[in-house]
Amino acid sequence: MSNIIVQKFGGTSVASPKRIEAVAKIVGQEIASGNHVAVVVSAMAGETNRLIDLAKKIQKKPDPREFDAVISSGEQVSAALLAMSLKKKGYNSKSFNAFQMGFKTDSSFGRARIRKVSEEILQDALEKNIVPVITGFQGFDDENNIGQLFSHAHQLMTNFVVEIDGGSRNGEIIYQNDDWSHPCLLYTSPSPRDRQKSRMPS
Repeated sequence: MSNIIVQKFGGTSVASPKRIEAVAKIVGQEIASGNHVAVVVSAMAGETNRLIDLAKKIQKKPDPREFDAVISSGEQVSAALLAMSLKKKGYNSKSFNAFQMGFKTDSSFGRARIRKVSEEILQDALEKNIVPVITGFQGFDDENNIGQLFSHAHQLMTNFVVEIDGGSRNGEIIYQNDDWSHPCLLYTSPSPRDRQKSRMPS
């Protein structure tokens, strides 16, 4: 499949319904240009910290399994909201969490590492002209426990999506936000707030 674009949006880009609508417009522009688009999203800005605080109000030292289950819900919310926004604009879109997309990891809660990715699910969605909106910070282990991925996970997840769907290096578009301070592993293009194109040092 040709003309595939992978877009990654950080928490600042999806921080509010208004910004999610703006993201949907950006995705729609790529579709209108004749591209197939896969999207990876973070949780809404501040949401992960809110969920961490909630968990620690229940347990000062949260149970690792349940802690990952709590904080992983942030990406599921933003993915579903973006898919809804795209549907409202007339695009065929579905949100996918780690289990639905087949991102298999080890059982290291809080720092899980990806072991296997199901290629068929993503490829099938794109072939059906579905815009998959994928959670960017989670996987599931052999016992179907959800796990938070290690540092740089969003960029790594985007790498996996690119490898699966056959997108080229020039087809990757990462929307870099203030909330993502780690070095970017891929080419970047501007966030909706910053139209200055950039490429992080290798």
